[in-house]
Amino acid sequence: MNEAEEEARALVDLGRSVVERAIEGGADVAEAGVHSGSHLSVKVRMGEPELVEEAGSRALGLRVMLGQRVASTYTSDLSDAGQQTLIEDALELARLSESDEFAGPPDRSELSTQSQWADLETFDDGVSQISADEALARALRGERAAFDFSISIDASPTARAPPSPVPEA
Repeated sequence: MNEAEEEARALVDLGRSVVERAIEGGADVAEAGVHSGSHLSVKVRMGEPELVEEAGSRALGLRVMLGQRVASTYTSDLSDAGQQTLIEDALELARLSESDEFAGPPDRSELSTQSQWADLETFDDGVSQISADEALARALRGERAAFDFSISIDASPTARAPPSPVPEA
């Protein structure tokens, strides 16, 4: 199992744990959404780096139903205390919410099973392996290729438009 698969398994386990604890806390239905991601952005202008930005995030959302009362909460604090607060807040918000006659879990007969889920192959592990240095080198090569392709390509910091005529008074 590679690093990305291990992280995915840990996130699924986290979501499963939060759902179980929400149900133990009184929810009739609970569902969790867990997100983990990273961001790398580079910009170059005239052969020089202008921006190199790297960021990461992890977050956890929880939706609970108490009868036909529904609440959702969200946190980026994945510590044990953060998870407990998330669960308690969701349950408290559901207790405080108005009943919704249309709220409730779906009919189980209408749910798909894991064997029916298609693997869309939308994840490319190679993307997460690109370092900031490699991304910067690629951006510089791309800019150079654009300049070599056409002399009409420049690196103007703003779009140019013809001056607007001044209306006569």
